[in-house]
Amino acid sequence: MNKAKGLLESEHESDRSEAVALLSRSASPSGVELLARQLEREPSAYVRRQIIRALGEMRSHHTAAVAAHLLASAEASVRNAALEVMRALGPVALTALEERLLDPSRDLRKLAVDALAAIPGERAGGMLLRGLDDPDPNVAAASAEALGGRAEPGAVAPMQAKLAKTENVWVAFSLIEALARLGDPASMAGIDAFLTSFQGGRRERTAVAAIWAFAAGRLGDAACVSVAWELRRENLLTAKELLRLLHSLQARGIDPGPSFPELDDLIARHLEDGGSREAVAAAHLAARCCPTLLYIHLPYLVGRFGQDESVLEELLPALLQAGPSPDRFIRLLENADDRLARLLLGAAEQAMVILPLTILRELAGRADSALVRHAVSLAWRCGIGAESFLTAMTVHPEPDVAAVALSGLGLICGEGAVPALLKALEHPSGRVRRQAADTLSILAPPGLQPELERLFDRCPESARPEALEVMTALGGANLHSAFLRAAAASDRDVRSRVARASRLIRSDEVFLSVMESLANDPDQEVRRVAIASLASRSGDGVYRLLRYLYENDPCQNHRYHILACPEIFRHPETFEWLTDNIEQTDPLLRLAAVRGMARMGAKGKEYLEALLESLSASAPEADEEIAQAVGQELKRIGGRRDGLGD
Repeated sequence: MNKAKGLLESEHESDRSEAVALLSRSASPSGVELLARQLEREPSAYVRRQIIRALGEMRSHHTAAVAAHLLASAEASVRNAALEVMRALGPVALTALEERLLDPSRDLRKLAVDALAAIPGERAGGMLLRGLDDPDPNVAAASAEALGGRAEPGAVAPMQAKLAKTENVWVAFSLIEALARLGDPASMAGIDAFLTSFQGGRRERTAVAAIWAFAAGRLGDAACVSVAWELRRENLLTAKELLRLLHSLQARGIDPGPSFPELDDLIARHLEDGGSREAVAAAHLAARCCPTLLYIHLPYLVGRFGQDESVLEELLPALLQAGPSPDRFIRLLENADDRLARLLLGAAEQAMVILPLTILRELAGRADSALVRHAVSLAWRCGIGAESFLTAMTVHPEPDVAAVALSGLGLICGEGAVPALLKALEHPSGRVRRQAADTLSILAPPGLQPELERLFDRCPESARPEALEVMTALGGANLHSAFLRAAAASDRDVRSRVARASRLIRSDEVFLSVMESLANDPDQEVRRVAIASLASRSGDGVYRLLRYLYENDPCQNHRYHILACPEIFRHPETFEWLTDNIEQTDPLLRLAAVRGMARMGAKGKEYLEALLESLSASAPEADEEIAQAVGQELKRIGGRRDGLGD
């Protein structure tokens, strides 16, 4: 303690920082008081932050009492620091805060409410409810705001009662906002009554109308629409507040009413001059009430806000609600820039609007890759007439564009699809080869095997796994030799993909022969993928290979994957594997073995019950995780868990 006192007097920030660390470890009452005194005079923001953190972690009633005393400091920085400490102390600070709520100083009571807002629990909520009756409007309003932010349904009724009898407009403002945030529609009747009966000056009436509109958007029904228009005509609601209210009602499924001149003018004004939030709200209202307004203003909106992808995402639902049609989209696309075109294509896709191939060709010739990809993805809807266009796009330099063109050819199923798909199997991009393989496997055109075998012979090693997948899907006669050739590739990635593709082989004999070759691959990643493929099959041959890998694979981590293979649990020898791994030190292998033991029937359950009893008796910390895992497995399979505490 004496060392810390000396360091606190140092001119060097590092010394004072060391003193804070020493005092925080002591956690003594005198240490708390030293830290509090230092907080009042500390010039360094870094050290002050350390003190606040230290006091917040020294959770005791004494710390709370000392920090509560600092709330009365004349320095705002000290008061704010004390407030942070009280919030960090949490429930332990409640007794001290309760005393501050009774203090004659309204400023101290307000600070106590600010601290309570961040402390969870019923007791803190109850103290805030009492704060609603504070004679100072600022304290009562702060209590209401805090209750609204805590989302406590039990606060609704007391706040409704307070609203019915309050005479202070600013307390009422906070109560209405809090009730709106709590979300109980039953509160709207009291809010309406307050609006109707309020007799304040124009400034106060304007404030009440604004908060009423906020609440009506969250809690109100269709009856609020006519009230809102009357408030607007009296100039108590701004055009922006009315727009937001109508949009909020619409978002909740409440009809804001049919089109009429005042509404159309409100929408048009905000489509032209509103900020992004108001423009989006106006767009949604226009989609429901007057779609023509939305289409007229759409290029202007995209021009103003198109750089913001979130705005475009919000405009898309409005376009869909407006009832998109080919004629409207064609007219807009004629002179559309890339951003507007992307938006329109997105809407056309979701609304199943078929656009002319001439327009899609023009868009696919632009530099924007996302726009090109989208245009190509929609072309298949034009039918067989789009086949030549899609075939040409399969050699596009962007792999994603080529891939969607291949997908479109598969959907059209024209005569030109198969040659283009076969050619794509030799593409340098794995993304394109993947799409070609998937599409050919689904189409399964007859008589393709000879061509596939010739392609396999001439294509580079990197393309052979996808060719194998198609050959397997179509039932090739020479799969065995093809897989063995591909499995001998020099590239590790190619051999891994062959190991993954091999699980598609239908013949057990061919599958096991290929797996035997891959199980002896010099690369551990290839062997790991081979184990994953073996896990998808069953039979004695599969078990033989898994046992070989278990006993001979130099990579011990592969045992973890082997112990997850279902086939091994049909064989009694697995019991010895599991017991051996449970006795090892590798935590992952131990957990895998415990999970596996639960699949070994009665013998495995008996073993786990005995293991849990043994672990509970010895109770070393290192075995805590494994004991928990054993208990969970026993619970799952219905075994005894006497050694596991609840």
